[in-house]
Amino acid sequence: MKIRTLLLTTLLTASTLATATDVDADTKIGFVNVNRIMRDSGMAVKLSKKLEKDFAPREAEIKKAIVDFKNRQAEFEKNALTLPESERNKRQQDLLAEQREIERKRRDFQESLHQARNDAAGQLQEKARKIVLEVAEKEHFDLVIEENGVIYVSNKIDITDRVMKLLEK
Repeated sequence: MKIRTLLLTTLLTASTLATATDVDADTKIGFVNVNRIMRDSGMAVKLSKKLEKDFAPREAEIKKAIVDFKNRQAEFEKNALTLPESERNKRQQDLLAEQREIERKRRDFQESLHQARNDAAGQLQEKARKIVLEVAEKEHFDLVIEENGVIYVSNKIDITDRVMKLLEK
């Protein structure tokens, strides 16, 4: 529904622009679904698989540490009543320290993965935007839009200079 509304708005805007700038019926408008490119393009899939491969060892290490911790914690809980108080307190403190360390490693992992995903997405977006501009110019588009707005506008329909001249009066 959102895309349909956006397309309708865009078409109405383009129609108004065409009328306002005396553009002929050959105005060429294109639409790019950037979300789909970011999700489904071959480059996006390849980047995603590379990230999974690069981060898999760290993720496996953290999962193993969690399993080991849970086993030690279960063993401690099973034997806690039979341990001397000083030993029980020491093991409890060790478990708490280990739990904090695992949480720190998990947070660091998540932050690193998030940053790597953002970097990859930024590279993909930049490359896609350059290609959109190349296609728009090569195929003589007058207007190219995406979900979030305009990507490309040809000089043929750009009325900015006219508006600026009128503002100066």
